[in-house]
Amino acid sequence: MKGLLHFSGDPRPHALQAVHEVWDLKPCAPAAAGGGGEAGGGADAAVAAEGAEEGAQPSNQLVVIASNLDTAALEREFLACMAAS
Repeated sequence: MKGLLHFSGDPRPHALQAVHEVWDLKPCAPAAAGGGGEAGGGADAAVAAEGAEEGAQPSNQLVVIASNLDTAALEREFLACMAAS
C-alpha cells in the first residue's frame, strides 16, 4: 500500500509505504525546503505540493496493490475509519 495522508494538527503530508507486515509512515519535508532535513522530503514533498491550491482542503490518497480483495468490504472499512475521525 502507498499513500499520502494528512493528519489534524499537522500541516505536513505524510508518506505511507507498506508491504506485508512492514509499514513506514514519515512526514514529508515542506516543498520549499527542497528535500533537506526531515525524512520523506524531496520527491514526496513535490508530490504533496503538486496540484495543491492555496487554501484548498488537503485530501488523503491510498493505493492498494493486491489481488483477490473484497473491494466492497475494503471500501466500507476505509469509510468507517474516515467517519470516526
